[in-house]
Amino acid sequence: DGLSLGAMRRSPPVPPPAASPLSPSDFIDARTALLAVVCSLLVLHPPRISRSLVGSALGVGALWAWAASLGVEADAAAVAATLLGVRAAYRLYQIVLTMLATFPLQLTFPFVVDLIPRFSISKRSFFNADGASAVVARK
Repeated sequence: DGLSLGAMRRSPPVPPPAASPLSPSDFIDARTALLAVVCSLLVLHPPRISRSLVGSALGVGALWAWAASLGVEADAAAVAATLLGVRAAYRLYQIVLTMLATFPLQLTFPFVVDLIPRFSISKRSFFNADGASAVVARK
């Protein structure tokens, strides 16, 4: 044959590159994370401008600027979205439970109160408002 055993040997396979550790930005991009942060803040602080909403927004903005200066804004946005999202999900759960436990008229009355006619009866004519005689009204 003329082939030696040494010529039949193959070289060992090249090992695969080492996997880099996963970062939060691998799961969510920064734009989606910021949208989640804004939505979470609106759920946690109902859509009216309050001190806590302004404070939270300023805090998130300051943390975003700090993370951008360090070059990890995508990771910081993903972490903030996760933490605020969990709080917002729990708050939304509380709101839904409250809505389910509330009597429907109490929920709808503020919207229909202006549709219902209002009557103003003075104290003097209260007892004869239904057409009672003056004698009965004086009693």
